[in-house]
Amino acid sequence: MAHHVEAAPDLAKPALLALMHARGAVPKAVAYAVAGSASVQGALETGLAYEVPTRSGQHLVSCIRGFRYQVSEDDEHSGLPDSVAKVHADWAKALREHYRKVDDDPRWLREAFYHTAVSGTAADLSAFGQQYRSELQDAGEYWFRKGKDFGSALWAFERVQEFSEEDDPFVAMRIASCLIRTGRPENGLKMFEELFGQYEDWIGCRTSCVDGLLFLHRYPDALELLQRFTVYDELVDERDSWIIGQYGRSYAGLERLPEAVDAFTKQLKLNNSPVVVRALARALHRLGLRDDEQRILERGHRDFPDSPSILAAYATSLENAGFADKALDLLSPVIAHNSDNAWLGFAYVQALVSAELVPEARRFLDRHGRHLHPPFMRRTIEAHVLRAERSFEAALELLDAHSEDQSDRGHRIGQRAEVYVSWAASAENPADRVQVAKKALDELPSDSGNLLINVSVLKLCLAAQDEVRFWRTLDACRRISPRSADVIWLESQGREQFNGTSGAEVRDARDRVQ
Repeated sequence: MAHHVEAAPDLAKPALLALMHARGAVPKAVAYAVAGSASVQGALETGLAYEVPTRSGQHLVSCIRGFRYQVSEDDEHSGLPDSVAKVHADWAKALREHYRKVDDDPRWLREAFYHTAVSGTAADLSAFGQQYRSELQDAGEYWFRKGKDFGSALWAFERVQEFSEEDDPFVAMRIASCLIRTGRPENGLKMFEELFGQYEDWIGCRTSCVDGLLFLHRYPDALELLQRFTVYDELVDERDSWIIGQYGRSYAGLERLPEAVDAFTKQLKLNNSPVVVRALARALHRLGLRDDEQRILERGHRDFPDSPSILAAYATSLENAGFADKALDLLSPVIAHNSDNAWLGFAYVQALVSAELVPEARRFLDRHGRHLHPPFMRRTIEAHVLRAERSFEAALELLDAHSEDQSDRGHRIGQRAEVYVSWAASAENPADRVQVAKKALDELPSDSGNLLINVSVLKLCLAAQDEVRFWRTLDACRRISPRSADVIWLESQGREQFNGTSGAEVRDARDRVQ
């Protein structure tokens, strides 16, 4: 439904006319500069304009969209009405001032550029670009490296390229990286190949391309490129730390976990940082080496006590080892001030569930779930709570309905496997237990290189009394990680349940049947 600006009180009209031409919420002080404080306050009182809360406490204002406005008879109808062009010009000026003097968040620079583009001439736009080229590049770096807003970064770097008299290979590299991350990977990879040809000794360009390939989960291509321009054993300098980490990430993606552990261990000796600690701990976790994982995370928490990611991982490792109370002691003082951190939230919920405080876990989720970031973790946490509440079918439906949003398919499969394990274990009727376990085994991969999924499969094989698949999966687990405590324990359970029958005996019997 369209609203007429003319129907609003006279005092509010300038603010509503201005706000309707802004692309989103703007600082209240900037709106004051464009339309006057009295008009902005009048517009807020009508309810057609409103304040937008922010985490930083900044006061932003916006308005309901869909206004119609009357054009002055003096305006030139062949182009943008003069009255509207003036509004855009006022926004451009006020936003530039806000960016320079109040808040150097690059989004205000981008909005100033937009309003300049709408209201000004080509010369005005070029002058803007020349004046702010270095700041546009800084804005691109901010969005690329810190904000991970690759669409905005691409916009900034393309403007820098547009307003530069000479080609800048660094800017071209950043554009290629952004293209890979914004749905045009082949365009970005083509740009990288062109840069490789022009700058044969530029290692940084090649490592940037490797990062892009890892982003695309093209692990064989990433490893192949790494091996084209480096020799792993010769990477011994602190400056080589990032490349060693890329080897680790490539190996981890290829399920070559012992090599990933070697790479991350080597990297940690050169660069003791929370990111490297987490990478090494995750690789150890995927190998089922819980004691080694906990040792690394305990050291990481000691070295980086203020790191939320290390705290979340360390608390989870404690919970997995049966020390939920200790995990809660670590998390409780922190979670109140970091309730929007999904990684801490997940660790907290896991610890609450393990401590048999399921209602408290539900209350935390209901109170903070909408604000958790990153958003995809909300479903992970919701599924965990549903599983604890024995709403197994609802948990499976939630995980399946949003499976296309999971960037890590193995993680989703592992979650579903854990739900099935809990469902089978909770069944009071043996026949129901077997039925649930068989349903799960029909769904889960029969030959996975993921140890964590295979451990769940072993548990389901015991519940389903599927002896043949149990020993076959156990053989796969031994190949991945023979030292895993879970694998060793489950082997003992299998021998006890299946009367000491060995994997070799089962295979011989199967072969005779076939």
